Amino acid sequence: MRREFTHIIRDRGAFIFAVGIPVLMVTMLSFILSTDVRSIRVAAVVPSPSSETESFITPLKHNPVFVFKGTLASVEEGERMMRSNGINAMVVLHPDFDRLMSLYHTDSTLPVPVQIITDAANCVIGSAASLYLQSALGTEPEKQDFASVRMLFNPQLRSAYFFCPGMIALAIVFLCIIVSSVAIAEEKEKGTVDNLIVSPIASWKFLTGKLFPYLCLGMLAVCTGLLSSYFLVGVPVNGSVALIMLITLQYVITSLMLGFIVASCCCSRVDAFVLSGAIIALPVMYFGGVTVPVDNLPHWAQNVSKFIYVRWYADAIRKIMINGVSAVHILKEFAMISLYTILALAVTLYLLKKDKWLH
Repeated sequence: MRREFTHIIRDRGAFIFAVGIPVLMVTMLSFILSTDVRSIRVAAVVPSPSSETESFITPLKHNPVFVFKGTLASVEEGERMMRSNGINAMVVLHPDFDRLMSLYHTDSTLPVPVQIITDAANCVIGSAASLYLQSALGTEPEKQDFASVRMLFNPQLRSAYFFCPGMIALAIVFLCIIVSSVAIAEEKEKGTVDNLIVSPIASWKFLTGKLFPYLCLGMLAVCTGLLSSYFLVGVPVNGSVALIMLITLQYVITSLMLGFIVASCCCSRVDAFVLSGAIIALPVMYFGGVTVPVDNLPHWAQNVSKFIYVRWYADAIRKIMINGVSAVHILKEFAMISLYTILALAVTLYLLKKDKWLH
């Protein structure tokens, strides 16, 4: 017993892991894994601007919960912004808003003067946005004659619409980074990789031969994830499957490069498993937008999430699956993943060229 306590005290890694992980988990769960909705991006559709309409939408501009994105001319323009994740909700005023507002208490047969349309692809933000908007505009949820609510993309408010694409992104991280890094580190640990090093093959052939099987495995995982989401969970695939496969291919390649980089820093499979889990998997779960919407994170955490490539893939696949967008609407996500692909590939080729990954 005395020997084991001495070993734990001398093993700084285990001691820091035991003391630091509870603090890290509690901090993350308290400040990041939150259902509080922050920074709802909202726009107003005002067909007939007037002093009354301007006064009505003024609370949206000064409420800290909302990020006002301006006044739009039509609902179609708002739906396009909603598909591209530019806004979470919009307040649509009736063309005859002034007259209807003055008469809605006395004549119940008149059309509603206000319509609230929310993006319910994320059911938490969709439902919360409608309640916050009704409160900010001075309405109560029970007064359905004042404002009607319409949910787009997920009218049943099913949480699976948000979680299934995120779980697909997370599964690829575990499969392509953790499994591949552990497999390569195991060969380094056993010394069997030395036979490949002394053989007359180019670096790119070695890299392709080691990682191509995991590339096929990652693409297979995406296919099974999409099929399971559609047939078992009932999550639709409204966009192009070919587009999903294209951006997934780039995402899988980036993950494999990161797995190789992790393996280059480790001498054993245990080290590779711990390093890939602590350095990559945990930040992805908390900051990558796979379990918690990025909009729900604190502002500093939202800034951190911009540097995590998984966040961009999760956003892209959700837009394609749930919102049914085309390639034009995911150019930003595609560009960010491309940047990480180039950086990861450059580091990997450097490690191969200098044989740094063996040490």
